[in-house]
Amino acid sequence: MSLVTPPVWIDLTAGNPAAESDFYGVLFGWAYPPQHPDAGGWLAATVGDQMAAGISPRWQGLDFSYWTVFFGTSDIEAAIDRAVELGATPIMPAIQVVIDGTLMTTIAVMADPTGAAFGLAQQGANPGLTHTGHGSAAWFELASHDVVRAREFYSAFLDVTVHPEPRVLPLDYATLRGPDGDFAGTMPVFPGTPEGVPSAWSVYFQVDDTDAAVSVALAKGATLLMGPETMHAGRIAYLSDPEGAMLGLLQFLG
Repeated sequence: MSLVTPPVWIDLTAGNPAAESDFYGVLFGWAYPPQHPDAGGWLAATVGDQMAAGISPRWQGLDFSYWTVFFGTSDIEAAIDRAVELGATPIMPAIQVVIDGTLMTTIAVMADPTGAAFGLAQQGANPGLTHTGHGSAAWFELASHDVVRAREFYSAFLDVTVHPEPRVLPLDYATLRGPDGDFAGTMPVFPGTPEGVPSAWSVYFQVDDTDAAVSVALAKGATLLMGPETMHAGRIAYLSDPEGAMLGLLQFLG
């Protein structure tokens, strides 16, 4: 069994969690059950009794919002050591998230050798991403300034294989494939990306209708960056939310 697994959790770091939760609630149908004061303003995004994501207040001094992709692990300290051995840099050491006396998860944040931030999560009572369908995390994607180095790192760290995907043209696109199939894509940062924009992971959310979801997102203050367009994977679009956090939309086509 691999020390590190494909993503088990996603969390949005937001400047105004109430406003961001409203945006995603309208877009994806997420609800936010009341949380214990120990949660420190963190919100669990749910659909029915299923978990879709988390929304957290930004740390003091942080001036941008973003999604973090958390890979799963059964031994977070060993996973941190392995990541460092492969060239990653710790950003936040492992911390236990305890809410009302219950250990929910233990998390850490790292930067891969190309500068992209990612999380590690050793789950406790938090079941991880259980929601499927509209508003669920359906695909993960890395845009890297050194995609060759990034693929070397993640193939070793996650114990997965890299598979070129020639249907995504004209990009140098390749998927990460584990025992259950492809779960993420890797590519160079887009030509013309402003200087200083780091390598980064992003999340594509499944939607029932990409065009309709784009209309809802734009009406709620999002900015359209790409699409909607139909590709082999489905109908996709890429946006920034009202606080600038990047997200993708993916409608699977039968």
